[in-house]
Amino acid sequence: MKSRPFSAIAPYYDILMVDIQYEEWVEYIAGLHPDYADRRLRILDIACGTGVCAVLFGKAGHDVVALDSSEQMLEVARQRFTKEQMDIEVLQADMSDFSVEGKVDLVTCLFDSVNNLLEEDELESCFRCVADSLKESGLFIFDMNTEFGLSTLWGDKTIVKEEGPVLSIWRNTWDPRRNLATLDLTLFVSENDISDRFTRIDEVHVERSYSLKFVAALLRRAGLTDVSMYKHLTTEKATRTTGRMMVKAGK
Repeated sequence: MKSRPFSAIAPYYDILMVDIQYEEWVEYIAGLHPDYADRRLRILDIACGTGVCAVLFGKAGHDVVALDSSEQMLEVARQRFTKEQMDIEVLQADMSDFSVEGKVDLVTCLFDSVNNLLEEDELESCFRCVADSLKESGLFIFDMNTEFGLSTLWGDKTIVKEEGPVLSIWRNTWDPRRNLATLDLTLFVSENDISDRFTRIDEVHVERSYSLKFVAALLRRAGLTDVSMYKHLTTEKATRTTGRMMVKAGK
């Protein structure tokens, strides 16, 4: 039986993402925001997952609100915040239907979370919620997998990884008719070092690609302007063969 996305895998998510350079992502965002190093910002991190980036924002001296729809992921995030002795506000809400008390200077949404919004109206609703949350002159910075990334770099591939107690199998399929990439993710988690027993976890994750032109138009329709699209973690303009793009939009 398959679990809801980002539920059963939550305790093992950081193991699965062990190769992600979170510090590099946060440094990149700092470079895009003109006031990041000069004053205390209020930052809303939507689809915050296990809260790694939220902690890095907090350690840089900013006030952080961490938002995610998965209670299981937020539970891991809460444990991280407690361990780090950080006062980070936690909100459980859908990224396409949320509101925060008080405006923020910066909204972030990382690790292709936006691609999990499979309907155009969901994506537009997310952008409108972001616009409503931002102060005047605030910024929205996020990343997306492009059609090239999902169709070619993900494509129809199977990948097997082993990290610590977790063996993971990543089976990707691409549906060009609907612009959907489906990941069938299976984990085998060792119960202990002296046993041959494993716990099996299955989840299905689906991402949709949207064209650069459509995303830009939707951002502007939501009230976000000065849209810039870059190749991943650069300031080079994104193209049709960019696998992952970074997007910056202002209010």
